[in-house]
Parts: sequence; C-alpha cells; structure tokens
Amino acid sequence: MSTTPTPTLVLRVDLDDRYLDRLRREVPEADVRVCTTPEALGAALGAADAVIGGPPLTAEEVAAAPKLRWLQATSRASRGSRSPRCATGGSP
Repeated sequence: MSTTPTPTLVLRVDLDDRYLDRLRREVPEADVRVCTTPEALGAALGAADAVIGGPPLTAEEVAAAPKLRWLQATSRASRGSRSPRCATGGSP
C-alpha cells in the first residue's frame, strides 16, 4: 500500500482561529503551519510545498525550500516579486 506524502502549507498570515480550524478540517491531510516571524518561516521552508501570504520570498528563502511548488501573494502589489526561477519558467 502506497502512502501519499503530507503536503505542508506555510501561512505567513495570522489567521483567526475559526479560519485556521476550518482549513485544517477541510484539508486534514495537510500539515498547516502559521509562520509570522522570520525564524518560524526559516524553520518551515525545508518542508514547505506552498507558501501563502507575506512579503515576497528572498532568493535565499526560495533556495531553502526545495519542495516549494506554490507561492500565493495575498497583497495587491505583487509585481516584481517573482523569484528568478519563476521568471525563467521554472518552479518558484
């Protein structure tokens, strides 16, 4: 029997508990981590499949996230925030 890897979602926004609880109920197979400090983000990037919210990731942060497949900007001004790998058509 094969097992599906657990996706890790890194949220860079401090969600109200009711929304965080709902997300965890709706996607129980995901490891949802709220990282609102640079230290917490740095600790989570190695496992991150998706990063949602916050300022653009630096090149060093992208390099520290080998599994990263999804970046979701939650702000209006995201122009210019693409990583070099994204700009060339690669993964984030």
